[in-house]
Amino acid sequence: MKREGGKNLGTGGLIILSLFLSAAPLPASDLSITIFGLYFIPSENAFKDIYGNGTEFGGEIKYSFLANCGIWLSGSYYEKQGELSFTREKTVVSVVPLAAGLSLQIPGDWIRVYWDGGIGIFNFQEENPIGRVTQNRLGYLTKIGASFFPFKGLVLDVFIRYSFCRIRPLEIEANIGGLSFGVGLGWRFRLSEEEKSWIWKEAKESEPT
Repeated sequence: MKREGGKNLGTGGLIILSLFLSAAPLPASDLSITIFGLYFIPSENAFKDIYGNGTEFGGEIKYSFLANCGIWLSGSYYEKQGELSFTREKTVVSVVPLAAGLSLQIPGDWIRVYWDGGIGIFNFQEENPIGRVTQNRLGYLTKIGASFFPFKGLVLDVFIRYSFCRIRPLEIEANIGGLSFGVGLGWRFRLSEEEKSWIWKEAKESEPT
């Protein structure tokens, strides 16, 4: 790679969450928490020549509502060691994307097919004898996958993800995103009408008078 050298807040969060919950009919409202692993294939040739393909790990929270819609928040961590092209010296890179977005879903009793799209901040770090680069840049994520529910609560997820984020060290742009194949394991929580009402009640009672 090229280089370049509390209370009011908590109340507000509860109110926003309760608004999302109150918008959803009972049968379609659920919250899932998933951890996942990815096999990452970089798009940029310069990145791939130095570091090659690698593994990435992360987690996601997704709230599904209105039968075929959802919102999600995810974060992951990628780190890989490589060699500089000419000097063959050790170089280490890490990429940490934190993203959020919307999900469109086709629900079913034991499977849910989905398309996710979102935006996030990518933290990029690269360190070697030449120097150290640290940048935070805006990027994009899109994902197509399927969630399986073999029995109550358990979630098995398989998906393909594409990410795109350009950094600009030394005035030269490089895409640090790429194509990923992932699998995840998690748990789904069905939100009953009583639970949604309880959250709304708690939010209302915590409002400052």
